Amino acid sequence: TDGEVRCWGGNRYEQTGTGKSSLLPNLVIGIGPVASASGGISLTSAVLTDGTVWGWGRGFYGQLDDFSSPTPYVPVKVNGISTAVAVSSSFSGDADLSHSCARLADNTIKCWGANKLGQLGNGTTSVSSPTPVTVIGINTAVDVDVGCNQS
Repeated sequence: TDGEVRCWGGNRYEQTGTGKSSLLPNLVIGIGPVASASGGISLTSAVLTDGTVWGWGRGFYGQLDDFSSPTPYVPVKVNGISTAVAVSSSFSGDADLSHSCARLADNTIKCWGANKLGQLGNGTTSVSSPTPVTVIGINTAVDVDVGCNQS
C-alpha cells in the first residue's frame, strides 16, 4: 500500500532489482509508486500509478524495451505505454519465448518481447519486438496473463 516494490529470491538474471540474491524482501530503488508487479523467469515488470510500465532483469528478447543494459537490475521504462492498469511477464524457461503484456485503461492489450510462436498477438511470428504492439481483436479485456509461450 506504500507504493514500494520489494523482491527476494534467486537473482540469476538480475530480476530481483537489487543486484543480489536475497532470502528477505529488498526495496527496488528507482521505481514508484507501484500499483502492481509481475515476475517472470528472467525479468520483473511493474505498473506505476501513473500508468507507465517498468521492467528490470535480463530482457534477452526486448522485454525491457531494449536489448542490453549495463545495469540490468535498474528499472527501465517500457516506451509506448502510458495507460497500463495491469502487467504480466512470462515464466518461460526458454528465453526466446519470454514476453510481457499489459492491459491498458481502454481494455486493449499490448505485448512486447519474444514472438517466436506468435505470443504477441499481432498476427506475426517475428523474432521479437522491443516496442509494445497492440493485440489484434481484443478491446474488452478485464485482465491479462501470459504463460511460457502464450498469452
